[in-house]
Amino acid sequence: MANVLIVEDEIIAARELERILVKNLGHEVTGIVKRLDEAVKAIKENRPDVILLDINLNGPLDGIDLIQMINRGNERIPFVYTTAYSDSATIERAKLTYPDGFIVKPYRTEDINAALEIALYNKSKDEKEDDAHSVYVKEGNSIVRIDLEKVDYIESRENYVVFHIGGKQVMTLAALKDLGQKLKEEYFSRIHRSYMVNTKRVDKVLGGFVVVGDNKLPLGKAYKDDFLRSLDVL
Repeated sequence: MANVLIVEDEIIAARELERILVKNLGHEVTGIVKRLDEAVKAIKENRPDVILLDINLNGPLDGIDLIQMINRGNERIPFVYTTAYSDSATIERAKLTYPDGFIVKPYRTEDINAALEIALYNKSKDEKEDDAHSVYVKEGNSIVRIDLEKVDYIESRENYVVFHIGGKQVMTLAALKDLGQKLKEEYFSRIHRSYMVNTKRVDKVLGGFVVVGDNKLPLGKAYKDDFLRSLDVL
């Protein structure tokens, strides 16, 4: 069973979609909304597993605009477009947002079921990939999930290590040496006894320093050769 949000400004079409989802397919509808601002609020308050949204909403913004707004916020919620129109211009514009499906009205149970199955499969696959590229660390009384791709560098401070992620810092009790053995080599390379960098975030190597954004980190002689090899310099 999936929790589905319906974004549809035609109430008859919305109720028919709800009937198919609940009675025919056994899913739960978390809400039916007509406008983009209502949709954004509904997503924040009760995050759905899948969004079914009409492309052609009344108003200056449509369903495609909503997905673009969600994507800008780095959200990844599976979504399926619904529409009474299947003109090539609409489809081409919709394709740029990478939907999980596209259903042309009038609704048929088998079409909705197929689209939801694909959307939920993609969601499961994305979550597994995210887990492979993340770690959980203890910070104080909390356990924090860290997306390794977003880490700029890791710094050793006595008995702690600090993950520098943009302007944010996450500190946990650990040794940099032990941490390095657990992290993926595709991301991180040791550059100093006190620093490890995400090689995908390195902007420049300048003499005895590694530049990551606005940070100029020391490059130790003992680590230089291995670090340069990790960059795969042409």
